[in-house]
Amino acid sequence: MRARFLIITCLCLASAFSAGAQQEQSAYPQFQKSYSIELGTGIQPFYMNSWTAPSGLVKDRLAAKGQRPASPYYYPVLSLTGVMRISRRSEHILTFGSTWCHHQVMQYAESGGVDPEGKPRYNTAEKGTLVGWMDSSPQFSLTWQWRHLWTPERKVVLYTGVGLGLCMEFVPIPDVTPVGLRFGGTHLYGFAELTLGPVATLAHGGLGWRF
Repeated sequence: MRARFLIITCLCLASAFSAGAQQEQSAYPQFQKSYSIELGTGIQPFYMNSWTAPSGLVKDRLAAKGQRPASPYYYPVLSLTGVMRISRRSEHILTFGSTWCHHQVMQYAESGGVDPEGKPRYNTAEKGTLVGWMDSSPQFSLTWQWRHLWTPERKVVLYTGVGLGLCMEFVPIPDVTPVGLRFGGTHLYGFAELTLGPVATLAHGGLGWRF
């Protein structure tokens, strides 16, 4: 029910903003649509803790040997964004994000006996022994966002964004960028933003190329 509410809300916002963009374009007939590609990185999403372990099949393989992942070290987020500027102050963006981590593999001692499937039991309540490291399976997200440009004609563009994304579990996650900055030349530019959503948490930035 909550997922439906989020989706309906975002669709309503998109419809309202698109209507406003069309009115603004009529008021500024000299405006031309533009497109950009952005490459970014940032801090892992806030729900990354549920992704620190490998996929289910890998976890089962580790568990069969009395092992499990622990103490993750996160790699930087990677993102690829397509930007379509639809009016003087409005943009639609679509972002593909990926993230993963490097973690310890801990070995636990046999506690004696077997489980109902005949596999050895392990005492995971005691401290395990480090036997190696491995990477988690890559996790991906896809996010749509609407941006409002507060200073579209200045060298440093200030913007705000709201949207909705999906992670690999197909869970809808709100996306909010309270403040972002874009700076640079006509084509190549940099960007930095405070954000909370499927792509990154708190900090996200990188380079963009405007067509």
